Amino acid sequence: MKADLFVNSDTFKYIEGSTEDDVFLKLSDFSELVSYIDSDFNDDTIFIDENNFYQAEILPSICMSDLLFIEHDSYENKDVLDILLLLVNRFESIPDTISDPIAFVNDKQNCSALIVLNKLDDIGISNDKQILSTKVDFINFHRECLIEFPLATTNEFLEEAKLCFSNLVIHEDNIISLKSVYKSHLKSIVVYLSIMNDYLISEFQSNEIYENNFVDFLNLFRSNHTEIEGASFQGSFRNATVKKQYEKCFLIDGEEKKFHCEAHLKMFHDDRGTVSHGRIYFKAIKKNDKYVYIGIINKHMDD
Repeated sequence: MKADLFVNSDTFKYIEGSTEDDVFLKLSDFSELVSYIDSDFNDDTIFIDENNFYQAEILPSICMSDLLFIEHDSYENKDVLDILLLLVNRFESIPDTISDPIAFVNDKQNCSALIVLNKLDDIGISNDKQILSTKVDFINFHRECLIEFPLATTNEFLEEAKLCFSNLVIHEDNIISLKSVYKSHLKSIVVYLSIMNDYLISEFQSNEIYENNFVDFLNLFRSNHTEIEGASFQGSFRNATVKKQYEKCFLIDGEEKKFHCEAHLKMFHDDRGTVSHGRIYFKAIKKNDKYVYIGIINKHMDD
């Protein structure tokens, strides 16, 4: 999925009361963000108004051009500036067809966002998720784009999911099974995958009393995240053949391992609010797991 990203020069202007350390910490976050985009989301384009960017007064009486080219070696944190300079050289000039980046980002037909150094209250963007200052902001933005700009095929979705949900391993068979709920439950699927990616392992591993009782933990997890409509460990499989479909092989450190993906999260409604059941089946989490292994995403067997 390609997004157009615009560096907002106004947000690089010095904020009264900020220390040099404050500024360099934000520049470090900015560098981390654009490095991540450049390496993992290289279909995205980062645009910049070079004149305004280099003239922005980042520190009292010091503009960005001074910081990067003249004063560079006088700072202890010059490694941040080294990275930043490399990245800025990869940015593209804003095309003549886009006269107002703010208006462009606010146009809901465009998959786009602003990259900022400081999040200002009066920046003029109607959706806060399109204002990016950290890697987390960017990932949440791309997850939102999965909903607002649906990809044409489940294959495309699963490829993008590898980037948006780095703690999940989704079995390739979902290219087929996901089709049963992809169009009807897309928003719910993205929300559920986000929660699983961000919280499932960390919450299980921080609740040691559930180490040998994943069933009770799953109930707790569902109650902690009210967006999830239901959760269960015991599947109502109708026969041995159907049950075998939920056994999935994953390649781990070069070795193929078979997991029974019986734990599942339940969707009782589609994205329009109509009763329509979907499921996300996954392997029960163990103490030292680093990833959540998702076996199948599909329409509920009884529908």
